[in-house]
Amino acid sequence: MRHPFLLCRFLAILALWLAGGATLAADFSRGGNSVMGCDVTLSGQITSGDATRMDSYLDTIDLPSGYVRTSVLCLDSPGGGYSEGIKLAEIISRRGLATAVGPGQRCESACALAFMAGRILAGDGYSEAKRRLHPAGQLGFHAPGLTVDNGTYTEQSVARAYEVAVLSVRELIEFRKRASLNFPETLLLEMLGTPPSRMRRIETVGDAALWKVEIFPVGNPRSGAAEMVWNACSNLQGYVQGSRPRNEPVPADTIGDIRRQGTTITIRSGIGFLGEGQPRCQITLGGTGYVDKDAIGYIDFPEAGIPGSFTALYKTMLFAPDTRIADLPAPQQRDRENLLARFTTPRHSRGGASCGLTGQRARVTNVREYVNMRQMPDFDAPVMRRLPLGATVQVFGNPIITNLGGMRAACADACRPAGTGNLQMIRRCIDSNSIWINIMDSRGVRGFVSRQFLD
Repeated sequence: MRHPFLLCRFLAILALWLAGGATLAADFSRGGNSVMGCDVTLSGQITSGDATRMDSYLDTIDLPSGYVRTSVLCLDSPGGGYSEGIKLAEIISRRGLATAVGPGQRCESACALAFMAGRILAGDGYSEAKRRLHPAGQLGFHAPGLTVDNGTYTEQSVARAYEVAVLSVRELIEFRKRASLNFPETLLLEMLGTPPSRMRRIETVGDAALWKVEIFPVGNPRSGAAEMVWNACSNLQGYVQGSRPRNEPVPADTIGDIRRQGTTITIRSGIGFLGEGQPRCQITLGGTGYVDKDAIGYIDFPEAGIPGSFTALYKTMLFAPDTRIADLPAPQQRDRENLLARFTTPRHSRGGASCGLTGQRARVTNVREYVNMRQMPDFDAPVMRRLPLGATVQVFGNPIITNLGGMRAACADACRPAGTGNLQMIRRCIDSNSIWINIMDSRGVRGFVSRQFLD
């Protein structure tokens, strides 16, 4: 029987199935791929002691740092020791290094764990994930694996190997919490569900958005402004909620408002996401002063206050989630100017707002899937039915003014026939769900729906 402790040669999560022969340490060098902005490049197999070697090496060279310029560590490695990958990630996180994988390079297993630690430190405790993957690069994850010699092992040695595997998973989870590592839980689950004989690679825009990886460089989408806004907000929603964004038809009222001030363009979606009462999406393009100087702007659900929803906007997010990374267009000259030009015409797609509805019929709008028809004009009232996007309903009576938005008096004045008729106030009343409509659906069921979900 072979020595039982051979089984403890455990490379764990993110390990490479070595093909035999001596294992060489990783190599560190100045510079690297100019497109990815590499200041330092790590290449080769990751082995014990590489994290300490890298930390010492970084102390000997003068790297750009601070708010204006973040140092970039480029990675080109098939992986290696899991624990060493954790140590590399700790150094990357502590130093505030951005990470990148260039064209024709790969970062897999333990290397991918280190890659996910890339971030910007902006002072006052704020940090922003900063990790880039070239469309022609490869980033891959998989579950724990063992590298052992053939032989027969005792029950004790097998149990010991299992214990090491479980402790390794715990080590990653503890590190995520300790270092506030932006390593999404969905990625951890996907990684653990991928056998060591396979590799889960980032292949689509949806993958990149869900796990907050920037694909760079890419050209502009060919789609129009509404579709780009819809894609960006859907991709952000996938990241915030940990659910893979779906490709759906772009609603007509996707863009609610576009405003320009100097070099900054602010786009506010005309719809909420995932149902009634959901926050609208807001995109800021152009301008300066972003923490990530390479971002094209910021994106957020400002009404929701959801942790992590305020984040850098990368051009990748403007593409549909199912777009394959390999199919993204190459960058062209004046891409940034041409992209901003698509949003330069100020518009108010629902600028002609009215408290009531014209005619006796209306259509469900401004939601991704459905709106709840309620027993009373209140979000706390019992739900009678779910009305799908596009459903036609019959309208009864005058609009009902509530105090849900805290503006009952102002909304009543703006909505009454002899009132102010202030379109800006009416828009605010609609957006704040202060106005409700009594309706009847196709089954003859009557109830109430907020005015903002009817057109």
